[in-house]
Amino acid sequence: MSTRIGFFSAAFLFPVLLLASTASAQAPLTIFTDSETYKQGDVVEITLQGPIGAEVVLEVKDPLGGVVDSRYMVLFPEKTVTLKLPLGEEAREGVYTVTASVLAYTVQTTFTVMRKPSPIIVLAPPGRCPVGEETVVIGFVYPGLSLPLEVHIKPPDGDWLPMGGVQSNASGWLTFSVKPESEGVYEVRVEYRGSPELAPAAAMANFTATFSKLLGCQVEPIGTK
Repeated sequence: MSTRIGFFSAAFLFPVLLLASTASAQAPLTIFTDSETYKQGDVVEITLQGPIGAEVVLEVKDPLGGVVDSRYMVLFPEKTVTLKLPLGEEAREGVYTVTASVLAYTVQTTFTVMRKPSPIIVLAPPGRCPVGEETVVIGFVYPGLSLPLEVHIKPPDGDWLPMGGVQSNASGWLTFSVKPESEGVYEVRVEYRGSPELAPAAAMANFTATFSKLLGCQVEPIGTK
């Protein structure tokens, strides 16, 4: 009786071990991304390769361990699948972990998200200027960039009003005119909306409008007298 049981067990285990060794020899799953580093706003391409029909669970975690993407998929009819994971403009900086599992087999890869460089906008308002007269605001985009900018102004006791757009020149300098219509403190805001290469940026400044021209600054070109 014991001899039969041993023979039955061996006959049963042999195909199981054969299947296990065959599965491991196939290297069931590989995973990789199209780059090791990304910037905020980029799109991460994740490629999975495995046997056709494999049921895969994919999970992406941010640097703090929070799940930013989780999905179930079947590799069919192709054994290679490429997924796209958009990164928001506020995506957390650091190392992200991508885990893919099929049955008891798990593989991982990582990628790093880096903050996009942000330009620095500096404004030089006139300080004080006469009511009803145009005055010039000078600005600079560090480290010397030509960028499209949006200008807004806030009158005393008023709301923000759009003034239009201005482009800094090749050296980063910009100028625009304002014409206050009443006394008080005016605020000026210049914004850059951002791009695939640069993060958004903004700067604010203020100036005072007064009816007294003695408090303003008058500049006359050389040679006018």
